[in-house]
Amino acid sequence: LHLKNTIKLYSQFQVILKLSKCDFISFFKYDYSKRYIVLHFILSVDERGRIIQESMLDNLPATSNLLTLNIMNADDKDLYSITTEKIKEKNLKTFEMMDSRGIKKIFYQNIFNDKENPLGFVAISYKDENYIIPEGDKVEILRIIQKIKTFI
Repeated sequence: LHLKNTIKLYSQFQVILKLSKCDFISFFKYDYSKRYIVLHFILSVDERGRIIQESMLDNLPATSNLLTLNIMNADDKDLYSITTEKIKEKNLKTFEMMDSRGIKKIFYQNIFNDKENPLGFVAISYKDENYIIPEGDKVEILRIIQKIKTFI
C-alpha cells in the first residue's frame, strides 16, 4: 500500500512538474509522535523526473528554525513563496543546502487532514528567483496538491 501510494504521489509530482516548469518538487511530512514535531523527507523529484534520495532537512525538528516554523504555520489556501535570500536570514545552513542546488525561490503549501495539524508540505523550487507561476497553472497545482493528501 505504501509503495502504491508513493507511485501515485510520484505520478502527481510529474503532472505538477510539467505544469509549473519547476526545477524540483518535494514533499515533507510532519511527525507528531515525539515531544516535538519532526520533519521527514518523503520524496523529491527534479525537472527530468529523477527521484532525489536525500535531503538535509530530513529528521529535523520542525520548530528548529524559523523557515520550517513559518511553513508549518501557513494555511492551505494558496501557494506561498519565499526566496532563498529570505531563507538566508532565517537559517544559513538551509540556505547553503538550497544554494548548492541553485535554488533561488520556493513555492510551498501545507497539506491538512484537519485544520489543526498539517500532515506535511509540498515545496516547488526554482532556480529563477523572479519566476511567477501563472494563475491558471496555480489553480490546477492547488487542485492536484489537494488530491495528494489521499496518498499520504
